[in-house]
Amino acid sequence: MEQEDRRKYEKISFLALVAYNFLQATNDAAVEGNNFGSQLSNYFKSNTDTAINSLTNGGEIRTVDGKQKANVQMTCDESKSGEFLNIDYTGTSDINIKIKFDKNVDGKIDKIWSFDNISGICTDGVVKCDRNTWNNCEYFKYSYGDNINLIKTTIDNLNGCYCINSSCGSMAVKK
Repeated sequence: MEQEDRRKYEKISFLALVAYNFLQATNDAAVEGNNFGSQLSNYFKSNTDTAINSLTNGGEIRTVDGKQKANVQMTCDESKSGEFLNIDYTGTSDINIKIKFDKNVDGKIDKIWSFDNISGICTDGVVKCDRNTWNNCEYFKYSYGDNINLIKTTIDNLNGCYCINSSCGSMAVKK
């Protein structure tokens, strides 16, 4: 019996030692993980601050390999800011949309696009139907480049379309 008790004691001691070492290792790993996380956070925070400051105050940035550099300014001078894009429409049923664009924010409109007889609006295009109805509709997708164009398509190629003309309550009425 004494030998059996001794083995139980050895097993319990061994398990306690393993558990203690496991808990100690877990604690050490957590401390090391937190330290490493803090170091990474500080590293990226300092790089982020440097990058953001460089991009917003005309500072210098370099390519990753350090071979090229440039000064950048990604924010506008408040004294020169103005309206660079204006989207307006006229009508209360089938509307006419006018987009005015001042590319360099110098106060002079550089481009004007007009789209007439719009019966419905989509997230990526427009719908044109017989006036004041939702009949005989044609579907157009926006095309972007130097200009904004409407390219004829099918309803299956458009997303989120809804009627705005008088056949569905004149949703285009300005309030």
